[in-house]
Amino acid sequence: MQSGKKGIWPFPDANSLGQDAIAGLVIAAMLIPQGMAYALLAGLPAQVGLYASLLPTAAYALFGSSRYLAVGPVAVVSLMVATATALLSQRHGLDPVPVAASLALASGAILMLMGLLRLGFITHFLSRPVLLGFMGGVAVLIGLSQLPHALGIPVEVREPFALVGELAGNWQSFSLPTLLLAIGTVLLIRLFSGPLARLLQPRLPTAGLIVSRLGALAAVVLGITLALHTGLGERTALVGEIPRGLPSFALPPIELAWLMELLGMAFLISLIGLMESVSVGRALAARDGEDIQPNRELLGLGASNLVAGLSAAYPVTGGLARTLVARDAGAKSPLAGVFAAGGVLLALLFATPALAMLPRAILAGIILLAVLPLLDFASIRDTWRHNRPDATVALISFASVLILGVELGLLTGLAVSLALLLWRISQPHVAEVGRVPGTEHFRNIRRHQVETRPGLSMIRVDESLQFPNSRFLRDTLLEHLDTHPETRDLVLVCSAINEIDSTALETLEELVRSLAARGIRLHLSEVKGPVLDRLRRAGFPALLAPGRIFFTNQAAFEEIGADKPQQDQSVAQ
Repeated sequence: MQSGKKGIWPFPDANSLGQDAIAGLVIAAMLIPQGMAYALLAGLPAQVGLYASLLPTAAYALFGSSRYLAVGPVAVVSLMVATATALLSQRHGLDPVPVAASLALASGAILMLMGLLRLGFITHFLSRPVLLGFMGGVAVLIGLSQLPHALGIPVEVREPFALVGELAGNWQSFSLPTLLLAIGTVLLIRLFSGPLARLLQPRLPTAGLIVSRLGALAAVVLGITLALHTGLGERTALVGEIPRGLPSFALPPIELAWLMELLGMAFLISLIGLMESVSVGRALAARDGEDIQPNRELLGLGASNLVAGLSAAYPVTGGLARTLVARDAGAKSPLAGVFAAGGVLLALLFATPALAMLPRAILAGIILLAVLPLLDFASIRDTWRHNRPDATVALISFASVLILGVELGLLTGLAVSLALLLWRISQPHVAEVGRVPGTEHFRNIRRHQVETRPGLSMIRVDESLQFPNSRFLRDTLLEHLDTHPETRDLVLVCSAINEIDSTALETLEELVRSLAARGIRLHLSEVKGPVLDRLRRAGFPALLAPGRIFFTNQAAFEEIGADKPQQDQSVAQ
């Protein structure tokens, strides 16, 4: 497997450069309408989304490890930014634009620090069930937030239940032209990505691919044309004035007091952004025998967000749809992102008067269609079939986001997920094992027909021994001996034990003394080297005597007692 790419180097040849240019322009065709739409979702002016699609995209090309990943504003992060800026606006009356830029700076600094400390592993704490529920809840919140723009009903509240109540109470004031624009946008995008693309694909594959990604841009052009020539702008809300030219490159005004309030959300945004970028990049890179380096992704995304904060933008990350476009359009290097940024720059320099006439309902339709894939109820249903505790975590995360909001919802999902992990560790699978006749293999006596010895119990624990489960193991062993009073030798099979902490070691020492009072010897078998080293440093083998530590289960089975093996008649369950 190849190592991850280090930015745009080595520089691509002329042929690859041409393919990157084409891919970049296709990405830009998506970035322009999406960037504006996501900025409005974040509660920011439309041009801030274009700024977030400009320099951050180029910064990732220099520092990131994926040749496909297209960095820019995304729906989930936009909603999290909206939550943070709304909170700061309510508490301190702050302008959301500098707050969002400061949030990008904080997120970039956190990502860079994590990259320098090689903390990419922290993403492992976001389990799949938590992400399923979180993304689903966020999708519902985003969808609800766009309903006022799609219906033309002015609503100020943000809370989902209050929002639904406001919409229901003011349904008579909805705007039919606005609703038709939103519906028409969804249908037009579907037309481009479906029938038109399939029509061109057999004869002109490249043209079919490009057309499939131009639906949003076509909706934008059509909406602007209608607003300019039919008087539609007087009957529906428009985006409004967009400043022409490049954003100002400066440090946003920051006050330490309210910046400290943003750090929690900045960390969560960083975590979600990294998870989304790494998962998307890995899924695509694996098809081409490449590799995504999480620690290098931290640096790439950190640089992108630092640049975003310095250029009046807001937090960015890798987006699935744009990344798929980059790959399918033939991107050969991250230079595709540089060309995409060039396309956005042209829009900022020459197209802002036209973009100001864009109906907001069209952007609402773009967002509604973009978040549909986040509602992955099929995966939650499948998870319920084979692992109900995980599915329960997903459902709790989903409900928590809707009830408690994005930040507390994610933290609740994380807390429930970690609590489930601790519960699983504290309740390890423990099985009595015996020898499969004619072999040296030992299996659960409740699942296989095995040989056992009178007076000998061999117990396997399928988990490392740590403070959450040490007492559980002790109690389980004593309960087993209560039901097997004939036992004189107890062998603890340690083949699945990778770690033993001080609490578990103390519990084992207590167990040795407790069993000795009953006239029972404790033995260990198949102890792994690092665990055995720790036991020896603690002087445990001397305390264990006359119990022994056996190299294999077979040795323990053969050497303990003099009776011949007997057949256990238990059947598989």
